[in-house]
Formats: sequence, C-alpha cells, structure tokens
Amino acid sequence: MLHGWPTTPAYVLDSVLTVVIANDPARDVMPEAATPGANVVLTVFGEAWRELDLDWDRTARRVVAAVRVI
Repeated sequence: MLHGWPTTPAYVLDSVLTVVIANDPARDVMPEAATPGANVVLTVFGEAWRELDLDWDRTARRVVAAVRVI
C-alpha cells in the first residue's frame, strides 16, 4: 500500500509508536524518524530532533497526546 504513494511520505506505526514500515519519501523527509524500528517518542524527544524542529513544543504536545491515546 505504501508503495502506491510514490510521492507522499507515509509510514505505519505499531501500538507503541514504533515505525513498522515507511516509504522512500517519508525516509527522505525524516530519515531519523521514518526508519523501521525507530520509536517516534524517543526520536522527537531526542536532542537532534529538538534542534531541527522549529515548532518543537507543538510537536512534543502532539506526541504526548498520541501516547495518552495508547
């Protein structure tokens, strides 16, 4: 299914927000976060992501909200 979106970044997460699979555009846009096995929570709260994300506070709030849903 992801290969059917050759120009749209897409990825699938498991129940603990770990990347299961990602397509090439997703890996191009977010190489650290869209690698299978990467955990979104650990990535977003890592120092490298915090330095690159211009709106990190908003991103962090969204990730925390996603964790609460789990």
